[in-house]
Amino acid sequence: MKKITIVWIILIVILITALSFIGINISNHTKPYKALEGDIVDAMKVYYGQDTNLTKLPSNGKTHKVTIEDLITFGLTINNKINNDECSGYGIVTGKMGSHTYKAYIKCNEYATENYKNQ
Repeated sequence: MKKITIVWIILIVILITALSFIGINISNHTKPYKALEGDIVDAMKVYYGQDTNLTKLPSNGKTHKVTIEDLITFGLTINNKINNDECSGYGIVTGKMGSHTYKAYIKCNEYATENYKNQ
C-alpha cells in the first residue's frame, strides 16, 4: 500500500513539473508579442491624445479602428518585427460613457491575438 502511494506521489510531482515547464515556455514565447500589443495600445493613446478636437474618438458604444501603418504614418514609432517575424495589426478603441477602452490585435507568422480579424 505504501509503495502505491509513493508511486502516485512521484507521478503527480512529475506531472506538475511537466505542466509548469510547458507553461513557462509558452509564456516566454508569447511575451514579446504581448509587449507589441501593449506598444500599440500606448501608441493609440498618444494618437488619440493629439486629437484636441476629439473628432477621431468614437462616441458611446461606437468603435474606431487604427492600423499599425496609420500609427507609423502619424509619426509614432512601433517596432512590429519580432525575431525576423513581421507582424501586421490594428487597434480598436471603443467609446464608453466618459472614457474609452483600447485593444490591440496582431497577426504574425508564429502568433495571432485571439479574435484577430483580417479587416
